[in-house]
Amino acid sequence: MLARLRLSTDPIAAPCARRTSRAHRRIGTRTVCRGVMSYTLHKRGDVWHVYCLDRYGRRRRASTRQTDKKRADVVAADWYRKLGDPTHHAADTTTIQSAAESLIEALKQRKRSPATIGHFYRIKLSHIARLLGAHTALAKIDARKVDSYIADRDSEGASSHTVAKELTALRMLLKHARRRGEFDKELSQVMPVGFATGYKPRERRVTESEAWAIIGELSDGAARYVAFVCATTGRDLAAKRAKGRDLTPEGIRVHDRKTKQATRTVPLTAVTEAFARHAFRDVAPDAPVAEGLGSVRHALRRACARLKLAPLSPNDFRRSVAHWLLERGVPRDAAAAFMGHGSTKMLDLVYGKLDTKELGATIRRALEPRGSTVEPV
Repeated sequence: MLARLRLSTDPIAAPCARRTSRAHRRIGTRTVCRGVMSYTLHKRGDVWHVYCLDRYGRRRRASTRQTDKKRADVVAADWYRKLGDPTHHAADTTTIQSAAESLIEALKQRKRSPATIGHFYRIKLSHIARLLGAHTALAKIDARKVDSYIADRDSEGASSHTVAKELTALRMLLKHARRRGEFDKELSQVMPVGFATGYKPRERRVTESEAWAIIGELSDGAARYVAFVCATTGRDLAAKRAKGRDLTPEGIRVHDRKTKQATRTVPLTAVTEAFARHAFRDVAPDAPVAEGLGSVRHALRRACARLKLAPLSPNDFRRSVAHWLLERGVPRDAAAAFMGHGSTKMLDLVYGKLDTKELGATIRRALEPRGSTVEPV
């Protein structure tokens, strides 16, 4: 029997409706028009076939492989959507790999830091491509795929904090693709809600005497690397880029490209000058400061084991210097600027978070100029 709905005024759908006007008189033919969607179901034998125009105006026909009319209607609607909806068509042909490459290029055009692109987006997106499939179409990414990805990364031993960063990269990828018309789902339908990162900032730090002891246990290249970090609070790549000519009368040039404030010249201070002299001692102007540097993490692990100290990461020296400055009464905004931060937020949350002893000393220093005393309770 014939079941007809409201005809569409869509210019693509209308020709389909006109061409099938003869079929309307045939038993076993069904024309469906939903908004801008229009296709014809025609029963050949026991199987329903779908006829429609694609988004280029070409007539297409395919078997739904269904004998039930309702099931055939569902298959036909999905098939027509792929042909007629440009966004869905793009999502069905755009892969994770091509979308990731497009995102990387867009980030470069927006002048994002090479360190952020290379050490964050490329690495995180590589895990996504590895587990979801580099050639998987964006149209196939749904909530179940993402939940499966989280479960796989958890089984591999990845921390919740690491997985959260990877989900951030995936969210950026899908937002970029949706803006380009290559992804047709709402992000709320795909991404998890309230994913707990379990992140807790590291608190490991060393005293100045411990830092010098560690430097004494390292090879020349690794020792100069650590000394440079203690002198400037420069990040890993900045220490590896440093050359002899970066020591100037005004201070030390730090070639850190993570943020605009990170590339800076830091002054020599009473806290950091000795470390700067050690790092740049006898280094030619065009020679790397940390020449012959191997794996810093392995070198630090071995040095700490010999000194019977808890393991350290290179970033822990940045945290240590922040505390050395604060302990000497350096204002937080000055300490943040020394570290290359635009505000004191990271200092307050991560690098300069005071323990009980430091908090007490800070309060005592604040009260001393006023001559105030605290009476014991």
